[in-house]
Amino acid sequence: MAGSPGGHASAIFGVRLHERKTMEDVRRTLDVFLDGDVTRRVFTPNPEILLYARDHPDFGSLLDDADLALPDGAGIALVQLLRTGRRIRRWPGIDVAEAAVRLAASRARTPVPQAMSRTRLPLSILAASATIGAHC
Repeated sequence: MAGSPGGHASAIFGVRLHERKTMEDVRRTLDVFLDGDVTRRVFTPNPEILLYARDHPDFGSLLDDADLALPDGAGIALVQLLRTGRRIRRWPGIDVAEAAVRLAASRARTPVPQAMSRTRLPLSILAASATIGAHC
Protein backbone atom coordinates (compact mmCIF):
# COMPACT_ATOMS: atom_id res chain seq x y z
CA MET A 1 0.00 0.00 0.00
CA ALA A 2 1.00 3.63 -0.21
CA GLY A 3 2.27 3.73 3.36
CA SER A 4 1.45 6.07 6.15
CA PRO A 5 1.73 9.82 6.10
CA GLY A 6 4.65 11.15 8.13
CA GLY A 7 7.17 9.30 10.23
CA HIS A 8 10.28 7.27 9.47
CA ALA A 9 10.06 3.59 8.53
CA SER A 10 12.54 0.78 9.13
CA ALA A 11 12.26 -2.99 8.66
CA ILE A 12 12.77 -6.09 10.78
CA PHE A 13 12.64 -9.49 9.05
CA GLY A 14 11.36 -7.73 5.94
CA VAL A 15 8.41 -6.11 7.73
CA ARG A 16 8.30 -2.34 7.53
CA LEU A 17 7.70 -0.61 10.86
CA HIS A 18 6.65 3.02 11.03
CA GLU A 19 7.69 5.38 13.77
CA ARG A 20 5.51 7.88 15.56
CA LYS A 21 6.84 9.96 18.45
CA THR A 22 3.58 10.87 20.22
CA MET A 23 0.02 9.66 20.55
CA GLU A 24 -1.00 12.87 18.81
CA ASP A 25 1.09 11.78 15.79
CA VAL A 26 -0.71 8.43 15.80
CA ARG A 27 -4.11 10.15 16.06
CA ARG A 28 -3.26 12.44 13.14
CA THR A 29 -2.37 9.44 10.98
CA LEU A 30 -5.53 7.59 12.00
CA ASP A 31 -7.57 10.74 11.31
CA VAL A 32 -6.19 10.88 7.76
CA PHE A 33 -7.07 7.20 7.31
CA LEU A 34 -10.62 7.74 8.60
CA ASP A 35 -11.07 10.64 6.18
CA GLY A 36 -10.30 8.37 3.24
CA ASP A 37 -12.63 6.24 1.19
CA VAL A 38 -10.49 3.08 1.21
CA THR A 39 -9.95 0.68 4.08
CA ARG A 40 -6.51 1.10 5.66
CA ARG A 41 -4.69 -1.62 7.58
CA VAL A 42 -3.05 -0.83 10.91
CA PHE A 43 -0.88 -3.46 12.58
CA THR A 44 1.04 -3.45 15.84
CA PRO A 45 3.39 -6.42 15.48
CA ASN A 46 5.24 -7.66 18.53
CA PRO A 47 8.45 -9.74 18.46
CA GLU A 48 6.55 -13.05 18.23
CA ILE A 49 4.57 -11.82 15.24
CA LEU A 50 7.76 -10.68 13.50
CA LEU A 51 9.42 -14.05 14.17
CA TYR A 52 6.36 -15.79 12.72
CA ALA A 53 6.52 -13.47 9.70
CA ARG A 54 10.19 -14.36 9.18
CA ASP A 55 9.26 -18.04 8.86
CA HIS A 56 6.01 -17.47 6.92
CA PRO A 57 6.61 -15.14 3.95
CA ASP A 58 2.91 -14.79 3.06
CA PHE A 59 2.16 -13.52 6.56
CA GLY A 60 5.22 -11.26 6.42
CA SER A 61 4.03 -9.82 3.12
CA LEU A 62 0.62 -9.08 4.63
CA LEU A 63 2.25 -7.23 7.51
CA ASP A 64 4.63 -5.38 5.20
CA ASP A 65 1.69 -4.08 3.17
CA ALA A 66 0.24 -2.31 6.23
CA ASP A 67 -0.63 1.34 5.89
CA LEU A 68 0.64 1.79 9.42
CA ALA A 69 2.71 -0.79 11.32
CA LEU A 70 3.75 0.38 14.76
CA PRO A 71 6.19 -1.66 16.85
CA ASP A 72 4.63 -3.30 19.90
CA GLY A 73 7.22 -4.76 22.21
CA ALA A 74 10.28 -3.74 24.16
CA GLY A 75 12.28 -6.30 22.18
CA ILE A 76 11.57 -4.46 18.93
CA ALA A 77 12.58 -1.14 20.47
CA LEU A 78 15.81 -2.73 21.75
CA VAL A 79 16.65 -4.25 18.35
CA GLN A 80 16.12 -0.90 16.67
CA LEU A 81 18.30 0.85 19.25
CA LEU A 82 21.10 -1.68 18.71
CA ARG A 83 20.79 -1.58 14.90
CA THR A 84 20.40 2.13 14.35
CA GLY A 85 21.43 3.83 17.58
CA ARG A 86 18.03 5.55 17.64
CA ARG A 87 15.35 5.06 20.24
CA ILE A 88 11.88 4.28 18.96
CA ARG A 89 8.64 4.24 20.86
CA ARG A 90 6.72 1.04 21.45
CA TRP A 91 2.96 1.18 20.73
CA PRO A 92 0.76 -1.37 22.51
CA GLY A 93 -1.95 -2.49 20.10
CA ILE A 94 -4.67 -1.87 22.65
CA ASP A 95 -3.69 1.81 22.89
CA VAL A 96 -3.71 2.23 19.10
CA ALA A 97 -7.04 0.40 18.80
CA GLU A 98 -8.58 2.55 21.54
CA ALA A 99 -7.41 5.73 19.80
CA ALA A 100 -8.90 4.54 16.50
CA VAL A 101 -12.25 3.61 18.07
CA ARG A 102 -12.46 6.91 19.94
CA LEU A 103 -11.71 8.87 16.75
CA ALA A 104 -14.27 6.88 14.79
CA ALA A 105 -16.86 7.31 17.55
CA SER A 106 -16.27 11.06 17.68
CA ARG A 107 -17.25 11.24 14.01
CA ALA A 108 -20.49 9.30 14.43
CA ARG A 109 -23.72 11.29 14.55
CA THR A 110 -25.53 8.41 16.18
CA PRO A 111 -24.42 5.97 18.89
CA VAL A 112 -21.44 3.93 17.69
CA PRO A 113 -23.13 0.49 17.50
CA GLN A 114 -25.93 1.86 15.31
CA ALA A 115 -23.51 3.85 13.16
CA MET A 116 -21.25 0.84 12.71
CA SER A 117 -24.16 -1.31 11.60
CA ARG A 118 -24.81 1.10 8.70
CA THR A 119 -21.31 2.27 7.85
CA ARG A 120 -18.08 0.52 6.95
CA LEU A 121 -15.20 2.10 8.84
CA PRO A 122 -12.19 2.72 6.59
CA LEU A 123 -9.79 1.09 9.05
CA SER A 124 -8.88 -2.41 10.15
CA ILE A 125 -6.53 -3.17 13.03
CA LEU A 126 -4.51 -6.29 13.83
CA ALA A 127 -3.08 -6.45 17.31
CA ALA A 128 -2.81 -10.10 18.24
CA SER A 129 -0.33 -12.81 19.05
CA ALA A 130 1.40 -14.86 16.38
CA THR A 131 -0.64 -17.91 17.38
CA ILE A 132 -3.83 -16.03 16.54
CA GLY A 133 -2.30 -14.88 13.25
CA ALA A 134 -1.40 -18.49 12.50
CA HIS A 135 -5.07 -19.48 12.60
CA CYS A 136 -6.36 -16.70 10.36
